Amino acid sequence: MLLFPLHIAFLELVIDPACSMVFENEPSELDVMQRAPRDVNTPLFGGMTLVLALLQGLGVLVVVMGAYAWGTTWLTETAARAFAFTTLVSANLALIFSNRSRTGSLLASLRVPNRTLWIVTGVTLGVLGLVLYLPWLTRLFFFAPLSAPDLLTAASLGLLSVFWFETIKLSRRLPQRRSR
Repeated sequence: MLLFPLHIAFLELVIDPACSMVFENEPSELDVMQRAPRDVNTPLFGGMTLVLALLQGLGVLVVVMGAYAWGTTWLTETAARAFAFTTLVSANLALIFSNRSRTGSLLASLRVPNRTLWIVTGVTLGVLGLVLYLPWLTRLFFFAPLSAPDLLTAASLGLLSVFWFETIKLSRRLPQRRSR
């Protein structure tokens, strides 16, 4: 088994504050007043929004499952689980940063101030570090500590899981820049 109930609870401690506090504290995008208002008859979560959310989730799933399968080729079961979980947590953080803006890049979002985002990110990474390297928590989570290269690889895979979405956002921005 890859994820245990405690792993799901940890993920909820990342996702719930991100949804309820981080995104609520996001400043409006600069072009928000130039956009046409949303049609009141359209569903909130329909069409392309739903498709992109599903594709983002599937992208993360593919990368995390691939990370676990790949990790089992050289790591113990508990280390492979820690590797996949680290990939999943970093992918969730990458999704949070990537979804801060409909059009802006993940890198550009780093320059947009949101203190709550950095608190949630810092706490998440701090607790992840404790879970991976504090022996009694490591045992509780059925993990094994990761070496620095393995930790960096897992974090990089998590970031790469949203690369395709960033590419779509970039491709949507380029025609807009050319038309100006």
